Amino acid sequence: MFRSMLKLFWEEPSTLGLDMDSAEAVRAQRALIMGKPFLRRLYESYYKDFEKVDRRSPVSGIRLEIGSGGGFLCDKISELIRLDVRYGAHVNLMASALELPFAGASVGAIFMLNVLHHLKDPERFFKEAVRVLKPGGRVVMIEPFVSPVSRVIYTWLHHEPFDPDQEGWKLVGDGAMLTANDALPWIIFERDRHVFEGLFKNLEIVRVEPHTVLMYLASGGLSYRAMLPEWAFTPLSFAESYLGSLRRQLSSMMTIELVKLPLNNP
Repeated sequence: MFRSMLKLFWEEPSTLGLDMDSAEAVRAQRALIMGKPFLRRLYESYYKDFEKVDRRSPVSGIRLEIGSGGGFLCDKISELIRLDVRYGAHVNLMASALELPFAGASVGAIFMLNVLHHLKDPERFFKEAVRVLKPGGRVVMIEPFVSPVSRVIYTWLHHEPFDPDQEGWKLVGDGAMLTANDALPWIIFERDRHVFEGLFKNLEIVRVEPHTVLMYLASGGLSYRAMLPEWAFTPLSFAESYLGSLRRQLSSMMTIELVKLPLNNP
């Protein structure tokens, strides 16, 4: 009942009744990202993380964004190839993350924002990442993080499935957007980290960095109206930067950075 009341009074009107895998939904999401100042600022802050990795990476090769949707990372990273499975996305290629249309050792970096928790077979994706990445190439993902605070947000305030107790990593469902588990990235890189490290010995976990306490909730994301005006972004961001060790208790998002080790590395 609580969630129904929330949807009734707070849901974003422009996405009501849309098939989230349709071209119309992609265009509506693009309009929301560009038209909601607080949300756009949040996307820009996430893209800065991607830009930093791109600048410090010594590896040449293709720069690839998977699940581009209505985002604008291409404005930040030059010669970025944008890939998505949904019609209507402003992309260079329509293809699956599970079958990347690139030659082996041709990609220097892969960027993903809120994509991993929609992939039906993450293990297969990581095998593809190992195949296409050059040694030293990186995968950088920004995904939901499970903390005491975010458990409440994802359970009661978010429209996507959330199951931190899911067994295994595979997802079952129809459609790219409708198939999801917001807890999946946390399952892989926190709960089952030892499993990942055993499966992918040449894909090193460089960092798992929790961040974003209430900023995404305040932005309304792609489903709800913004709760705060743009001017509130800077003071909120400043406050969150001083949380220190409390981030693991409060954060709702995280950055995951992986690097492909040289082929002769065990």
